[in-house]
Amino acid sequence: MVPYGNFATEWELSVLMSKPSFFITTRLTDNGGDIQQRLSDYFHPERLAKAVESFGSTPLNAIGVACSSTSYFIGSENEARIFSGLGERYGTQFIRAAEAMKSGLDALGTRSVELVSPYPAAITERCVEYWQQMGFRVTGVCQLQNPNPGFHSIYTLTPSDVEDTLAEVASRATSPILITGTGLSSLPVIQRILTSSRLASPPILSSTLCLARSLLAAGGAQAVSPADWFTRDAGWLHSTPAGAIR
Repeated sequence: MVPYGNFATEWELSVLMSKPSFFITTRLTDNGGDIQQRLSDYFHPERLAKAVESFGSTPLNAIGVACSSTSYFIGSENEARIFSGLGERYGTQFIRAAEAMKSGLDALGTRSVELVSPYPAAITERCVEYWQQMGFRVTGVCQLQNPNPGFHSIYTLTPSDVEDTLAEVASRATSPILITGTGLSSLPVIQRILTSSRLASPPILSSTLCLARSLLAAGGAQAVSPADWFTRDAGWLHSTPAGAIR
């Protein structure tokens, strides 16, 4: 389940979710209005129900919810209540992006994090508060900027736009780096940083990396240790077909 206009999640999942796994996508929609109203609309129970029902009778191991910004606005208790109700209603496991990120951080055994945010300042502030309330120490915040935002300031950020900034964060960070925002295309940059002989980067997690890991784990995959996903030993770095990540 992906907010409309977000194309980053789908192409990144197509790289990360290897055979025999597969995924299909439906869209989260809103009624317009200001940013807070639109984010609230994404997780409105009846809108979510409509999105789920668009899958029809397709058998699903789990449903991934590729939207983290709404989690930051409504809080972990509200999102847990909403998706618990949907899980009971449809008999399907829902995995939220924020939940998947916490799972990845917990697997690393860390209680501190370096945040990278593509959001406007107001959402970044909520993001920091969310992770602090989840018990993590935020050791630094990198606010990405888009000088040419086009129709959407996050979706139009390209890997080349953020590469130098993320490399600088990786060169100085002492905590695992968490790149939040499923709409940010970050996989090519993560690949280049983790495979660089010039950088000794800490583990790097992104919303979509974590979501893919949790979805595959829900389907019974075994290679879900943090080393398999977030370090220079990550399996996807070395098993991805040449040219698939650019």
